[in-house]
Amino acid sequence: MTSFLTESLSIKWPTDLVKFPVVDFSHQHITLTEDIDINTPRVMHPQDFPVSGESGKYLSLVLWLNNNEINDTSIVVEMATIILERPTLLMWIDLSNNQISEIDDVLQEFTNLNILYLHSNNISDINGIDKLANIPSLRTLTLHDNPIDSIPNYRTTILNLLPQIASLDLQVHEY
Repeated sequence: MTSFLTESLSIKWPTDLVKFPVVDFSHQHITLTEDIDINTPRVMHPQDFPVSGESGKYLSLVLWLNNNEINDTSIVVEMATIILERPTLLMWIDLSNNQISEIDDVLQEFTNLNILYLHSNNISDINGIDKLANIPSLRTLTLHDNPIDSIPNYRTTILNLLPQIASLDLQVHEY
């Protein structure tokens, strides 16, 4: 477990996350936290890396919940707590292609989050985006294919609200 924590602190680029196990609950019709109990994730992991910790929960910095029926980001913390050994260490969460309409404050609990995919949801309120400003490690964010991306000056507005973002909608932001 100690080496896992040490390695996680040395990540400099999102592509470095491929070194760690991915807990993949995508395409499983998940709506509620209870759905986690009846679904088994696909777990992709390097051969020499343990899949679970002392508690039997997954050791991962990456959680994919894309292509489900999730409509509330607040359940992500509950889900992560149920299945992950150290949920606050999450660095990548994929919530794309769900039914999310707003961003909840609880995502701020993921203080190490580097990558957040929220594209292809129902997010329409630009004022809710500023909640992500309290995650200083967040560098990559996707919001395209949401009603919000039709707002005039969408890209400029998002980057002004979230100056820490280096890549918005998979396009690198030049400072």
